[in-house]
Parts: sequence; C-alpha cells; structure tokens
Amino acid sequence: MAGIKQGIVLLAVFFAGFPLAGCGKKTPPVPPAVVIPVAVDDLRYDYNLENVSLFWSYPDKSISGRVLDDVGYFMLYQSEVAEEEYCSGCPVDFKPKLKIDAAILSPGKEMKIREADFRAGHYYTYMVKSHSGWNIVSEESNKVSFWWAPPAPAPSGVKLQVGDRKLHLNWQPVASYAGGEAIAWPMQYQVYRRTEDKRFSAVGAPLLQTSFVDENVQNDREYFYQVQTQHVYHETVVPGEYSKTISAVPSDITPPPVPQLLSSVMVSDGVKILWDSVMATDLAGYVIYRRTDGSPWVKVGQTSAGAFSFVDRSIPQDQDIWYYSITSFDRETPPNESSFAREVSVKK
Repeated sequence: MAGIKQGIVLLAVFFAGFPLAGCGKKTPPVPPAVVIPVAVDDLRYDYNLENVSLFWSYPDKSISGRVLDDVGYFMLYQSEVAEEEYCSGCPVDFKPKLKIDAAILSPGKEMKIREADFRAGHYYTYMVKSHSGWNIVSEESNKVSFWWAPPAPAPSGVKLQVGDRKLHLNWQPVASYAGGEAIAWPMQYQVYRRTEDKRFSAVGAPLLQTSFVDENVQNDREYFYQVQTQHVYHETVVPGEYSKTISAVPSDITPPPVPQLLSSVMVSDGVKILWDSVMATDLAGYVIYRRTDGSPWVKVGQTSAGAFSFVDRSIPQDQDIWYYSITSFDRETPPNESSFAREVSVKK
C-alpha cells in the first residue's frame, strides 16, 4: 500500500511540470518589443481662425530601440466637453476620430491633420496612437487641449506715425464680436511686420495696449504692418481677425541745431554775415535769409556745411536797414531745416 501512495505522489509531481490543457479564457498574444512603436511625444497644434492643425512625427524606433519603418496607420482620438460639463483634472473620455494611413509618410517626417468641426464653448483634447500590425499598438501620445471660441474682429483705425528710425503704430480697441455681443474675456493684440521681400512675422509679444513703437527699423525703407486681435478664453489664446495692411517709411525728421549768428557788416560789395558752425553729423549747409521793415523773409543764398560766412551782394538800395537770419539743413530728401537763428541787422 505504501508503494502505491508513493507512485501517486511521483505522478502528481511529474504532471505538475506541464501546463494542463483546458477551456479557460485565452488572452491575446503579446507582441515583441522590437515591433511596438515608441509613443508619439511631439503632438502639437496650431490654432487658426477657422480650424486647428495637428502635427506629430512618424516614430522611427520601437520601444526596444530597433529602427522602425513599418507603421501601418495612426489613430487620432478626440475628447469634446461642453463648458458647463468641464471638470479640471477629471479623466479624459477619448473617442476615435480619424484613421490615417501612415504610408503617405516616411519615418522621422511630420504628419499634419487639419480639424475644423468645432463648437464654440467646448473643450477639446487630442491624442494619437501608432499601429504597426494586429494588436501592435503604441502607448498614448502626449495630449494637447484647447477651448474653441469665435474669433474677435480685426482692429480698426490702424495708423502709422513716422519718426527717425522708428514707427509709431496705434489702433482702436476691440470690445465686441462681429454680431455686437460683448467680449467678456481679456483682449490682446499681436503686431505683425514685413518688408518688401519677406513674409509677415510677429513683432514682440502680444500687447494689452492699443499702440506700439517699432524702433527696430531703418530709415528710408518701407515697412508693412498688420494687427491681429487675440482674446484669452479660459487658458486658450483664441486668434482673431487681421487688420488691413498699412505701410510707412521711417525717415530722419530731426533738423540740425539752430546756428548762432555772430554779426553782419557792410563791406565793399554788399553785406557780410558771419556765424558759428553747427556740430551735426548729417549737416549739409546753411540758408541765408534777409528781410526789410514790414516785409517777410526772403532767401538770398545757401552755403555748404563748411562755410561760416556769406556776402549778400543783392541788397535793395531803397532801404536803410536790413535784417538777416540763417538756418541749417541736413542731407535728407527733402532736407530737414532748423528754426531761424536770432536775427541781426545792418544799416546803410
């Protein structure tokens, strides 16, 4: 009897080393790590006036590090939550939105999908997975989220004031949507600029005020501007309409200093006027003016920048006293001319 018991124990031990066939539930086979794509980690979006563009890169490696070039398709998932149902920190209920054939792309390249079916006052979250075969699916990508709201209308009354190596831009504030409904969210403005041969690009950060001084410009070159409205709906910056394009050419509008007249004296061939030279890097010369009692100033001559005297040889002989003044001018076209110097007089 003891021998029989020992045999039973040995058989039990023998069969314990083998899996027993049965009719239990089977689980899907787990794909090897060499074929599972790494999760997309650069999903991002670009919010436009009427749509949102989504971007991500084709994963070029598996989770084991092997080079991967056989992703079959991408599955884009979306979550849509109305404002009254929104819950910060709550689990995201994703639903499949779009299946995209990966054959149109090569590893390392960027996918771009444009979404346009949005409802105002709703919160949207996106996520993508990569599929390289049956049950061979990557982990979830990073998530991107935003609120969708109607765009604000463009600023009106955009004007440019020209300065010396600067341009002053200002516009009217925007407080309501195109239909007249007040915008309850903070409004900001983004200035865009281009030159003749370039595309528009943002200049600085968005502004809360309705003016901007651009000092990063060169004189005598034309600059083109647009101003875009943006309002911050919850935490999402919602881009609005662009203003009409306006342009201007900054130029030197600052005249040289006013010269100082020293004296005027009678000489054998007329009246000689003397002055102190002006110190200005862009000085082009001086203009000499004369008047008589009760008459306006008349230009009687012009000199180069290096001159410090002038002889008036055309004095009217029917007068007994003459008054003189001068101005300085620069090399701009047209030139900037200074104010009149303190006048001096000379008697016949």
